Amino acid sequence: MAGVIESLGDGLHRIRLPLPWKGLDHAWSYALEGEPGWTLVDAGLGTAENLAAWRQALAALGDPPIARLVISHYHTDHIGGSRDLAALTGADVLMSPTDATQARHWHDPDAVAASRRHQEQHGCPPEVVEAVFDAWAELVTNVHPAAPTRLIDDGDVLVAAGETWRVVSVPGHADGQIALFGTRSRRLLVADAMLDRIAPFVGVHPVSRPDPLGDQFATLDRLCRLGAEVAHAGHFEPIADIGARAAEIRAHHAERLAAQRSALAAGSADAYTVSVRITGDRLGPNARRIAVVETLAHLVHLERRGEISQRVEAGGRVVFSL
Repeated sequence: MAGVIESLGDGLHRIRLPLPWKGLDHAWSYALEGEPGWTLVDAGLGTAENLAAWRQALAALGDPPIARLVISHYHTDHIGGSRDLAALTGADVLMSPTDATQARHWHDPDAVAASRRHQEQHGCPPEVVEAVFDAWAELVTNVHPAAPTRLIDDGDVLVAAGETWRVVSVPGHADGQIALFGTRSRRLLVADAMLDRIAPFVGVHPVSRPDPLGDQFATLDRLCRLGAEVAHAGHFEPIADIGARAAEIRAHHAERLAAQRSALAAGSADAYTVSVRITGDRLGPNARRIAVVETLAHLVHLERRGEISQRVEAGGRVVFSL
């Protein structure tokens, strides 16, 4: 039980949830005290180890009644264990309308087929596509999304830990991602909109907003304007200087955009080819899938800035050019 849960003071607790991935071995959930029951934020991945961690954490908290489970965004390591946790606690499940829709794509055959076409359209060779979706099938065995019982969106408020928490829309990493801002304590539960060791992944998926990277930049600006004193993220450690971290993430993406332009200087290419030119050809299937959609997010952003163009070739392959 030691190390599973940590009090952050003033009614806020942090719960470490295990992840089975090299380089990302945990996610944070947060527990806010309150009446008539506690508020949990995010559920982790839907593994047996994750559920065991929840049983330990709830016991350490004193087996409190759980009123609600807030899902920050639909990614596997935040929503994957939500059905199991909701069944364990009886909590209402709250998420944004966008994520309530996009969470269905993990198991919906039509959505999976659209993701497959998306990888093909952006240049993935057949053998890579097969490896990607073999890995996908294994990944989603640990993704058990709960159906939302209440939808929340930007500007809505929740009361927990003796204060009002305002829902803040923070798209970019995920289209419907939300954060919670404590209006008295100035604490921010920022999910994956900002992380302290890595830049949050941003990708273009079959169903995406037009410019997710542009959304990420706008989200960083909004987070800086909130006046939060500390940001508690979905992974790694709290962020005390939000403005400085936002500048670092912007600089990271500026480097990535420069790398995209350099890659296209070698010749017109699809997103898969650009990703290989930048990252090499030794990524595993899940990493390659992410690399393609992240490369695409940067290419789309460059196109919207008027720096590159795209064309659709015979067969539907999308090619970008300086």
